[in-house]
Parts: sequence; structure tokens; C-alpha cells
Amino acid sequence: MPPKKKRAEHISDEDAKPLILDYLKSQYRPYGVTDIVANLHNKVSKVAVTRILEALHKEGELICKTYGRSSFYCYKEIVTENEGEQVTMDAVTQMKEEYLNLDKTFKTLKEECAQLESQKTNKELLELKENMSKAINESNAKLNSMNSGVDINVAKEQLKRLTDVHNKVSIEYKKRLKIVCMMSANLFAKSNKVKY
Repeated sequence: MPPKKKRAEHISDEDAKPLILDYLKSQYRPYGVTDIVANLHNKVSKVAVTRILEALHKEGELICKTYGRSSFYCYKEIVTENEGEQVTMDAVTQMKEEYLNLDKTFKTLKEECAQLESQKTNKELLELKENMSKAINESNAKLNSMNSGVDINVAKEQLKRLTDVHNKVSIEYKKRLKIVCMMSANLFAKSNKVKY
């Protein structure tokens, strides 16, 4: 035979009353008797829960709605800070306008924040300035070293000599090109006269 299930030990009505009241207050939604017993893991018997719920309802701590044979219990309405004030349509539209203005302000501030985050910080700008200054100084040093070793008069003389050599070579090239063209034309003409 399988072992018998142990019965859950039930707590007394005095201990169960604040437990049930706290549970319904924390959930703040309607529950039936069986739901409460199941959600409390059978710590309180169904009969005791029914008795306690009826007592709390009579005390005004709970609201009870009966649908057919089922009764549902919910914690009484929680009072807010503005309970005494009556809300008019003008107040609602004013609150809506305030909300829209705050929302616009929030969006503009968020965009400004994103722009500020995308910009470089002062430290990054100083590092960039130092790097650029180093690069400029290195370029100037290279340029000065290149200019200091070359005499301008020597460079002009070399350029003139190179231009003269280039002109002589191009004239000679043109002459030889004419000779080659004439020879190939004569050769082509002779080959056409030969009959096979």
C-alpha cells in the first residue's frame, strides 16, 4: 500500500486573519475562497477561510461580490492622496498639456545630450592639437632639410641640361622614326610586286 499523505497543518483563525488580509491587500484583486486556500498552500482550511472572509467583510475591510453561488473577495479601495479633490475636464486637459510640454522638453534635452556626447572632450581636443603640432613640426623639418641641401642655381643648371638632352633625343627619335617608316613602306611595296 502506498504511504498516506500527511495532512497540512492548519494555523489558527487568529493567525490566519492577518495573513489573509495581507495577502488580499498585496494582490489587490478579487479571489474566490478556493483560490485563496490554494494560493496560501493550504495553510488555512477552506471552512476557516470562509469564516474569516465573512468576518472581514462585515468589518468593512473587504468587498464581497456574489455571482450565483460563488463569492469573490477583494481588499477595499485603496485611498490615494488626491481622494478629496474632484477632477474636472479642464484639469485633465491642463495635465495633458503639461505632460506634452514636459515630453517635448525631455526630447530636446535628450537630443542635446546626444550631441554633447558625440563631441570630443577637452582632453581629446588637446591630444589632437598636440598630435597635429608634432606632424606640422616634422613636415617643416623635412622641408627645411630638403631645401637646405640644394643650391637653386645648381638646380636651374641641371634642369637646363636635362631639357637640352631631352630635345636632342626627341629630334633624333623623330628622324629615325621617319627612316623606319620609309624602309617598311619600301619593303611592303616590293613584297606586293612579287608574284607567286
